[in-house]
Amino acid sequence: MIYAVLLCDKQWNIKRIKQCSPELHLQEGESLRGQVSVQRNTGQKKEEQYTAELSFTEQKRTLPAVIRAYQEADLIVIATIHSDQEFLEFGAAYAEFRAWAEDHIFGLFHNEYFMIQQMNNQLVDAKRRLTRSNRQLELALQENKEINAKLDEARILAEQASLSKTCFLANMSHDIRTPMNAIVGLSELMQHQVGNPELLKNYIAKLQSASHYLLDLINDILDFSKIENGSLELCADPMNVGVQIEQVVNIIKPQMLERKQELSVQCDCKDFSTVTGDPVRFRQILMNLFSNAVKYTNEGGSIGLEIHEKEGTAREKRYEFIVKDSGMGMSEEFLHHIFDAFSRAESEVKEIQGTGLGMAITKRLVDAMGGSIRVDSTPGKGSTFYVELPFEMCAETQTEGQTDAGQQTPVQLQGMKFLCAEDNALNAEILTALLEMEGAQCVIYENGKLLAEAFESVQEGEYDAILMDIQMPVMNGYEAAKAIRSSHNPLGKKIPMIAMTANAFTEDAERCLAVGMNAHIAKPLELKNLKLVLQQLKQPTGSAN
Repeated sequence: MIYAVLLCDKQWNIKRIKQCSPELHLQEGESLRGQVSVQRNTGQKKEEQYTAELSFTEQKRTLPAVIRAYQEADLIVIATIHSDQEFLEFGAAYAEFRAWAEDHIFGLFHNEYFMIQQMNNQLVDAKRRLTRSNRQLELALQENKEINAKLDEARILAEQASLSKTCFLANMSHDIRTPMNAIVGLSELMQHQVGNPELLKNYIAKLQSASHYLLDLINDILDFSKIENGSLELCADPMNVGVQIEQVVNIIKPQMLERKQELSVQCDCKDFSTVTGDPVRFRQILMNLFSNAVKYTNEGGSIGLEIHEKEGTAREKRYEFIVKDSGMGMSEEFLHHIFDAFSRAESEVKEIQGTGLGMAITKRLVDAMGGSIRVDSTPGKGSTFYVELPFEMCAETQTEGQTDAGQQTPVQLQGMKFLCAEDNALNAEILTALLEMEGAQCVIYENGKLLAEAFESVQEGEYDAILMDIQMPVMNGYEAAKAIRSSHNPLGKKIPMIAMTANAFTEDAERCLAVGMNAHIAKPLELKNLKLVLQQLKQPTGSAN
């Protein structure tokens, strides 16, 4: 029988040695000395082991007693040796034991075990790396999917933008050519009807109508482009909602009279307090609604306007504006697209024209003002538009001497004198004729440099204002304005200066004001606009757009 005393880190190690060496007939004993801390270097890392000295259950003898008792036996097998000094007395027998123990027990258990453990650790690490790699691959695939989705979205948007651009150009080409055809055709007809005043007068009226339609079209395009690129800025001026409504009604009434349409206005508001808002854009919203109503309502039809004050706050007034008509109405399908650009209802009435931008602009203006708009319509029975808008209460109530912008009375041009810069001969001729028609006079220079030089000798009271074109040769309007404002002539710092230019964007008006001009009027020049601007310049604010 071969006996063994095993000093191992855990009891399951003993069981494992038993399984690996069944011929040893090993038997577990009790711990006689408790636990002793031993460091072992496995080649990979140092492992802390807690070693228990075990003895035989039968005899319960300690290690020295076992060694002495069985030194004559075949072998005494010890798994872990604390010190060679413990076994020097056994001499050659110990050497043989040491070799056998290392080969059969120590080597078998530790080498194979730690090799397996090392391989297992490597497999675990490899599995972790594989899991990590799989996760990274999943993330990369997800990111790639997101990038591809964004690329697809960008491609779709680009295709839509390209299609929108193509549709825009196609619509604009058609819509611009329509009034231009009328203008060119009527102009040619007028040349052959000089001797027929009545027919000539009829042609002139149609020519004016086509011209105003073309101007409205261009203004719609400019407004829509401003809204789309985010450059539209709303003013915050004191205004009276009732006055603005009256202005719109006065403008729309003549058009309704021509079509023999009836207008009714109902208002449940006790009074209209002064509020803060953008009067121009507010009137534009109402004008678009009324223009649509007039356009799509047959002769003899009716159009109604209702104004209701909604529940607001101490700092805010809210109004609902309802525009009803007895016109042709709209289909349910078209109602889903009515606020899209270039959307026009199908109509059997050939005379109805429009850019298809009016409602798109109206919707975006209402949104920009923090309001809401909706529409109800039945084919053949008419349409009803509901617009609700908020207005901030004005911090300071207007004094008795102040008037709302809509109530301003245009000045009369009779007897006024203007110093002008205009490089286009035809525009200069038209400007001269328009001013002379109103009893005014003007002196026109073909570029800014000539005007600035002439201004040096201008006397007090010689001219009432300067009308300045912008894009001119030699010296443009911006440079000329700065030259006049810095002139040695003391009048340069106070004479009113108005830009008259085809540059019609907001940034163009701001640039004009930045160089010292007092106001900006977009071409084509209409005398009513010039009169209103001159009236505004008489007020202490000193600038107008």
